[in-house]
Order: sequence, then structure tokens, then C-alpha cells
Amino acid sequence: MMLQSESIYSVKQVEADIAFLEYQCKKNQVALTTGTGIAKLIADCRGSISPNATSVDATALSVLFSVTDSLKALWVGNAVFTNQLRAMNTGNFAYGNPDAPLDHNFKDFEFEIFSASQLLKSGIEAGLPQHTTGEDLEVGDLLVQCKHPSTTLQVDTLIRAFTNRLYNEGKYGVFGMAVEDCLGYPSAKEFESEQEYNDFMLNHNAKVEQELNELYQRRVASSTSVLGLYTTASFFKKIKGHGARMVRMSNSVFCFRTDRKEIPDALYKQAYRLVSSFNPSPNWLTIEKQALK
Repeated sequence: MMLQSESIYSVKQVEADIAFLEYQCKKNQVALTTGTGIAKLIADCRGSISPNATSVDATALSVLFSVTDSLKALWVGNAVFTNQLRAMNTGNFAYGNPDAPLDHNFKDFEFEIFSASQLLKSGIEAGLPQHTTGEDLEVGDLLVQCKHPSTTLQVDTLIRAFTNRLYNEGKYGVFGMAVEDCLGYPSAKEFESEQEYNDFMLNHNAKVEQELNELYQRRVASSTSVLGLYTTASFFKKIKGHGARMVRMSNSVFCFRTDRKEIPDALYKQAYRLVSSFNPSPNWLTIEKQALK
């Protein structure tokens, strides 16, 4: 996967971002629920910068940095994200740790917000539908589904369901997947040194690439209405003696279906531009008769 970003913070910026997030919650009429979702994120970050704090919750601070970065881009771009922000009022922000049942809203909807902001930063307008049915993003003539699976077993089911909906509606789309929970990125692991971390990631990413290639062969190739797929991984890099930083990695593939003559050239170009927002040089899958060539 391609390294997207690492984030660190100053106390003044933390205070400013908490104020911005609270402003957005008030503006969008989000009634915060103590102990979960956004409310817990704000409380944990405030605790970390308190003069009486005995330790710093670097994980919460990193998530705050990422969430507010996405929201600022959408806010400046006049995007509407009320439904997504309200949904983030419940759930767990512990990236890299699979969620308990019914405890996934924060990460699911944060992924939608991040995806839309990433597209906007690339000059692509993405609509965030303000309803709870249908797909998660609308990008030109394409529909985008953003999912945050807890296990690899969910992935085939999610892509198959997305493909069926696209086929029934006569549409084409791109599937987005946040993979840190289902592919074992190392938020819970502390490394003794930068070298140990680099060695771990080299081996881990090799395994991830193998799993994703199997997914392309097994499911994406036969998903005739899917023209691309992008993946992100968000996790905490913990080096002993250096605290933690949030890392985002991303990658993408473009699906060129040579035997699907009904797919217009303009739609292919839309899909290619979309997945290029997550990887400037997306992997190119040439597919014929529902199999990779």
C-alpha cells in the first residue's frame, strides 16, 4: 500500500480542532452522547491536553486530527455531511481493533467523510447522500459504496451485494474498503525501534497484497458493474519512547472490462480519475469474460 500520511499535533491545534468539531456538531444539530463516538473522542482529547494529565492519548489525538482535516475540506467545499456526523455520535474510534456488534458507526461514517474529502482535494465533487438507504457517495454517474469490514469473510458478501444493486439499477460503481480491522494492521502493537516497525510493515504489506490479489481474482473480476476499488488502512504507529502517530495508507485498482462494449469511454475515465485520488498510479486490471487476463 502507498503511504498517505502520518500526523502529529500541537496543544493549540488540538484545542482549535476540538472547537471546530464542537462547532460542526452544534451547527448540524448533533446531540452528543457521553461515552461513545464523537463525545468520547473529544473527552479523551481534552483529557490528554489537560494540565493535570498524567499521560497522552495519542490514538485519540490522531483520530481528531484526521477527522477534522476531512471535515474542514468538506466544509470549505460546501458539502453537506449532517447525516454522517450524526451517525458518528456512536461507535469506537480504535482503528485496527475489530468492533463489537453494533459498535461500528464511528469508523464506518468517518470512512465516508474521509473518502469524500479525499476526492474533493483531488478536484472531484462527491455527493454525500443524506439518507440511510442506497450507496454512500455519488460521483458523477458513478455510485460508491464505503465499507469498513471487521473480518475478511464479510468482504465477498459486501461486494456481491453492491454488484447486485448496481446491476438492478443499471448503474456502475466503485467499491471503497477500509481494511485495517480485517487485515490486522498493528494499532495494538508497540515496536522497539523504527527498524522493527519497518520490517514488520514490509512483511505485513506483502501478505496484504496477496490477500487483495486473491480478492481481485475471486470477487472483483466477476463483479461486472464494478469499475474500480480502493482500499485504505488507518492505524497507530507506536515506537517505544516516541508515543503514537496515526498512519493512513491507501491503494486502488481500475477495472477495464474489454468485453463489456456497453460501458462508455467517459464512464471508464470517471472511474479512473476517482481511484487515482487514492493512488496516483492505480493498478490496472484487464478483465475479460469475468476473469483477469
